[in-house]
Amino acid sequence: MLDVRDGAPQCRLPAPIDGACSVSARPDGTVLVLDEHGNLHAQHTPGEPRQNKIRALFDDNQGPLERLVEAVNKRRSGSPNNVVASSETVLAVADSFGSGHAYALEDEREWHRTVQLHSGAITALTILEPPIGHSNERVPLIYSGGIDGRVRVWQPATAPLSAPVAERRCPVTALDAAHAADSGPVLAIGWADGLVEYVVLDTGTVHAFRPGPAVRAVALLHDGKLAVGTDETLVCLQPL
Repeated sequence: MLDVRDGAPQCRLPAPIDGACSVSARPDGTVLVLDEHGNLHAQHTPGEPRQNKIRALFDDNQGPLERLVEAVNKRRSGSPNNVVASSETVLAVADSFGSGHAYALEDEREWHRTVQLHSGAITALTILEPPIGHSNERVPLIYSGGIDGRVRVWQPATAPLSAPVAERRCPVTALDAAHAADSGPVLAIGWADGLVEYVVLDTGTVHAFRPGPAVRAVALLHDGKLAVGTDETLVCLQPL
């Protein structure tokens, strides 16, 4: 974990994951880590309140997140999962065959769906939850980016849109989505050639930035800023 003000390290995961290839940080302090073999791990960051150890000895019930992580690991087959994303209600993984897999709990029962989305590997995932208090049913949107240079969007219970949200002759390397206070839902896209795009989804307005090296990660922060990670730098941008 890094301080977004200056990039200073704050803490590390309690146990290292060999061959970590994708991470997803949740609001409750849990971090999901996908390793190179497609195994999904859940760890709690230091400082998060933990369950009383004595009580835990007598509590055999798994929490919702633990149940979904177990379901992902049980259903591993064929090509290993290589990217993970999560939200308050959905856990999503994707593989090198271009398939996305969504997991959720409905009436205490685990539910999952697989959708073919891309030609070749899916390289980035993010989930956009509707804002709290939204009048419609809170159904999340899942965005996926692939080596085929396309960004697609779908919901767990419906078919994906046929037209991509964005498309270039360049693989997608990173995605993030959030609700900005001033402009509504926004999507950040990182491309293998070093381009970063900040897309205002309601209007289609695109702000572009090139940090120089290839982009490895993008993160939309709570205050509206955009963090861009490369192999050597962490850049924080304030969209105009």
